[in-house]
Amino acid sequence: MNRRSYKRIYFCSILLLFYLMLSFFISYRLTESIRSFVPEEDLKDKVVLFYREDCPDCQKVFPIIYARNMMFKDTVFVNMNEPLNRQLYIEKYQLKSIPTIMLNGNRYSGTNYRKIFRCINQRE
Repeated sequence: MNRRSYKRIYFCSILLLFYLMLSFFISYRLTESIRSFVPEEDLKDKVVLFYREDCPDCQKVFPIIYARNMMFKDTVFVNMNEPLNRQLYIEKYQLKSIPTIMLNGNRYSGTNYRKIFRCINQRE
């Protein structure tokens, strides 16, 4: 291959990488801002992230959990800015703070990534 071919491959690779990053960012932002009611039956046997899109701590945790969900497809995102979610889940799960991550009774509230992954990797 000549030098021109390498430049073309390099340019296409950079363009593809940019496209993938842009699509991840757009998808991430759309998911983060969804304010729909999440039925309780959707939470069964799933990793559940209770968050608010305007919460600084939630904004630290959300991208990591979102990226993990792209691989495992086992996470439900519950936006607590939705009044119906707030009304049902705060009392039902005694939520004291957000972000709160839950899976089958395991729960962690906070931003420590090690504790988050320990919580979601413990299957009962």
